[in-house]
Amino acid sequence: MRITYHCARPTASHLPRKKESERRLVDRKSSTAMEKDTGIHGPPLFRFGLVADVQYADREPDKDEKAIYYREAIPTLRKAIDAFGQHKDIRRVVHLGDIIDGNVTAEKTQQDFDDVLEAFEEFDRQGIQVCHVLGNHCFRVRRDLLLERLGLEQQPYYAMQLHEGWRLIVLDTTDLSLCAWPEGSSEYQEALKYAEDRPLEDHPEMVSWNGGLREAQLDWLKAQLRDAENAGEKCIVCSHHPLAAGCARPTHMCWNGQEVSDILASSPSVVGAFHGHDHQGGYAEYNGKHFTTVEAIVECPPDSVAYGIVDVYPSSLVIRGAGRVTSRKLDFA
Repeated sequence: MRITYHCARPTASHLPRKKESERRLVDRKSSTAMEKDTGIHGPPLFRFGLVADVQYADREPDKDEKAIYYREAIPTLRKAIDAFGQHKDIRRVVHLGDIIDGNVTAEKTQQDFDDVLEAFEEFDRQGIQVCHVLGNHCFRVRRDLLLERLGLEQQPYYAMQLHEGWRLIVLDTTDLSLCAWPEGSSEYQEALKYAEDRPLEDHPEMVSWNGGLREAQLDWLKAQLRDAENAGEKCIVCSHHPLAAGCARPTHMCWNGQEVSDILASSPSVVGAFHGHDHQGGYAEYNGKHFTTVEAIVECPPDSVAYGIVDVYPSSLVIRGAGRVTSRKLDFA
């Protein structure tokens, strides 16, 4: 029997909410408190910004969606942009995917995409480069247009130098998925076969709003890590779908996240990874590597904010969270 998959949005009835006892490091700390707790003083090697799941739409949330603020997402993003602009040493910001949610018609979805990209242009005016990560909701816009407008038409996964001795690796976890490809394509058929071979009752990550990496990207990732190791570089990895077990709910994990996290954990160059997708955020340590899921802008009330500034030190990443985003100190060897 063949299975038909639809790239539906997870609703409250689908998803278990994490119990308070299961949430990790949920206390929000001010910068002063973070300095006192971490014992770190002085300037970092460099810093960069993080935002996750803007997921803008000019519409009201569905009846079963609670604490979702689609229309307020752009104003909340603008507050983050203003905050980043106050730090003249922030030259890059990573958006961890799902730039839009999708609207009731293709025309309205396209208008939402145009509007949120106009907001992102403020980063350019501030002299800040945005590193986009592809998420499942992004593909409510036609694929070729999406990649062109985000500057990802050459390759949707990529690497760049963040700082001398530091490499950013951006993965595309929609590469192996049912949302990112036309139904008649070989890529879609490959993803469908992958999903059918892994029953949902045994693999809760195999829901249609998740995805993974195909073999070509896995090979590329391994090559990037070998190059970084040979160059003596440290690596920070970003993806939309969380990778390591425990850093997000099982229903929000990358399809082959265990394989990918094993690859990352085996590399001495990898320090940690940042993800979006699971709006409530999360954290896990796996084989000494840090996997952090960043809380979403789209669930940020109008009177709050949701962004993080990552200060990079020789042996620590210090996430200075604002509003919904959790502050953390992540030590590494």
